[in-house]
Amino acid sequence: VVSSMVKGLHRRYGVSAAEAGHLDVHQRSLIGAAVVAGQASHTQQVMQECERFIWSHPEIEVFSTTRQLVGKDD
Repeated sequence: VVSSMVKGLHRRYGVSAAEAGHLDVHQRSLIGAAVVAGQASHTQQVMQECERFIWSHPEIEVFSTTRQLVGKDD
C-alpha cells in the first residue's frame, strides 16, 4: 500500500516522495513528500493536492499531516 501511494504521488504530482519513517512498526508508516517551485503558493497548492490524494484512499488511516515551507532566506 505504501509503495503504491509513494509511486502515485510521484506520478500524479511530480513530487519527490518516500517512505521516511516507522519502517520497523507493523501497519504504520511515515510518507514524506517534497516539491520545489518558484512561488510559495504553487508549492502549497501541490502539497494540498497530495494530501487529498492520500485522504481519498479509504484503506489509509491518516493520523496527522505537517507542512514546512523553506524559502531561500531560511
